[in-house]
Amino acid sequence: MKPTRLLCTSGGEKCLFLPSSLGKIADFHKAGVTEVLFYGIDPPPAWKETLGKVSITARAIPPEGEGAVSVLRTAEREQVSLLVILAGDGKEEGDSYPGTLLKDLIRDAGLPTLVVRENEGGDGKGGLFSHVVLGTNWTEPSERALAFLFDFREFIVEMEVVHVINEKLTVRDMRELKAKLTDTRRQCLDLDIDAEAHYYAGDTAEEIVTSSRDYRGSMIAIGGSTEKPFLRRLFEEDPVLGVVKRSPIPVLIVP
Repeated sequence: MKPTRLLCTSGGEKCLFLPSSLGKIADFHKAGVTEVLFYGIDPPPAWKETLGKVSITARAIPPEGEGAVSVLRTAEREQVSLLVILAGDGKEEGDSYPGTLLKDLIRDAGLPTLVVRENEGGDGKGGLFSHVVLGTNWTEPSERALAFLFDFREFIVEMEVVHVINEKLTVRDMRELKAKLTDTRRQCLDLDIDAEAHYYAGDTAEEIVTSSRDYRGSMIAIGGSTEKPFLRRLFEEDPVLGVVKRSPIPVLIVP
């Protein structure tokens, strides 16, 4: 289902309100978004004016508390269908980026979440959905991410379907992998989305981001994290957070 109302908030760092970020948000007017709520941040007049020109109302909401719980409670009460997080470039926090608030929002959000890094260049004219890189492993969240993108099929010019191999595969495994990639590509083509399928090998987050650079993607789309045993969560980087940490372009996460 296409979003009609967005909730926009900061990832915990200083909100810069860059033109590139504004372009990503304004792009949702094509899909019928009519209102953007800004939680705990007041957009400058130029933002309100630009959004108004594409028939999107901007409204600031004062914070009702600290932490992700307050943001997500507001999102539920206001019945928003997409959370937009304006994140800093992470330089202040070094290897610990993403920050705690951003991690909590990504982990606990029960709705699609778009993370926009505020160190991007350009003005967003290329279109958020113009060249999408879909990272998939065919889990339920991955399939929901694909279904979410299909709601925007009329705006997607190109799509790259990417799967990352991080274990040794048999010949049979490779055949099954290629069949899955071919099937996903076929689903896209059936909806008139120009799609290509690829597989990479290595660290999941690093390779998805690498593929977005290889194909000059406008946005990365991925399914939310699946549950892992406690010890694995302690010692392994979550692929979703890894993508957010490394990606220079917006990342859409569908739970």
